[in-house]
Amino acid sequence: MTLLVSVLTATLFAVFGPPYVLYQYWFTWTPIGTIVGTVIYLALAGGGGGFLGWFAAEVAMKASPTQNPWVDGIIYGIAGSFALRADFSSRHVRSTSPHQTEMTKAASLLNASLKWTTSLLDTRADRAIETWVNHLPIKSLLTEAYKVTARINRQEIDDKAKNALNTRLVEAMELARSAGVKQEEGRSRVRDYVAEFMSANHTPRPGVMRSPKPAPKPSPPRKSPAQTGPTEAGST
Repeated sequence: MTLLVSVLTATLFAVFGPPYVLYQYWFTWTPIGTIVGTVIYLALAGGGGGFLGWFAAEVAMKASPTQNPWVDGIIYGIAGSFALRADFSSRHVRSTSPHQTEMTKAASLLNASLKWTTSLLDTRADRAIETWVNHLPIKSLLTEAYKVTARINRQEIDDKAKNALNTRLVEAMELARSAGVKQEEGRSRVRDYVAEFMSANHTPRPGVMRSPKPAPKPSPPRKSPAQTGPTEAGST
């Protein structure tokens, strides 16, 4: 029972590991891949973290903080979640027991697996962005480019860097609108710029998460005097 509670607690903490913007970014671009990747992530973080916390207390230290399996499981799950987020890369940390050495190796392996899973989700989303941008008609592509320039202007970055980014994009947009031999080069540069910006800023797919606005209700037609019945005419 303690191990189960520990795993469930670590899984709950794992849900709040990636920020919401990443869940939104992944799901709008690759919904099926995000579901599969999230299940893998929660299995590694929840199962692995919960087991690490339980193993450290019950097996390595043979401790039971409260003698209550529910409370102990929650404590172990929290401890295991924090253990997965710790930095085990330092070679100067010396283990005091064989159990601690094995736990450190397991935590490092799980941590690397979690990073690999999130990297997989990012890569799948990036590929979906590239495919989407490459299939945009020129008018829609330029619309997305204008949105990028607006977002750049809202960002809190150095003015010099902001002007350089805007100049690079505006030049590409001018080439994309031209009718000469440079047109395809300009469109390719705009596509690359838009895709790169959306990937770097974890931009959700446009239009996917927006709920449509309800259409306004039409006002009832007014009745003309000729349509007024005898009862209404007599009442007036």
